[in-house]
Amino acid sequence: MSEHPFKRFASAHHEREAVQAEIQYERTCVEYLIKGLHLPVSVRRELQSRENDETNQNRLTFHTFHEMFPTFPMLLGCSRLKGVKLHLDKHAMIPSLFKQFNEAPFVEAYEEFYEHMLSRANGRSNGRSLGLVFPRKGIVRGLIIYSGDLDLQIPHSLLWTYTGGTRKALHRLYVRPFQQLVEAIHNKGSGWRPE
Repeated sequence: MSEHPFKRFASAHHEREAVQAEIQYERTCVEYLIKGLHLPVSVRRELQSRENDETNQNRLTFHTFHEMFPTFPMLLGCSRLKGVKLHLDKHAMIPSLFKQFNEAPFVEAYEEFYEHMLSRANGRSNGRSLGLVFPRKGIVRGLIIYSGDLDLQIPHSLLWTYTGGTRKALHRLYVRPFQQLVEAIHNKGSGWRPE
């Protein structure tokens, strides 16, 4: 039996839709970051202008945000996790997270992001944490998984900490709501500020 003649077209269409959804998700995350940090409205226009100059596309990206604000304490990215619905995924259920955290879809996405960012930065993050934002039903602005020890005290919030590695070389990953992290970094105006 031969392949349906429109199968390739449908597949290409779905791939384009997935790419556009990722672009839109990143735009939404960056827009929230600008708003949550109480940055001037002109920052959004400047980021779009820089992205347009660099790629000839009218986008908002974390990459351009990092270039514009090199003192921001995190290198951020985002992923829609290939459309996986975490509230339905067996690897993202609470018992599974306690038993096999490394098999959660957001951990796989974070590992890919981590490798990409380190290769892009020649193996150095310049002391900044690496964080990946991802959607989660029921949590406004989604969650973030990140490495590094940010000195953030967020009262009345839940923080999941995963400790891996060896006794001599421990590494930690943290998962918490993205909105709470941004609010803590801003710290009602007394936290991080652009230079």
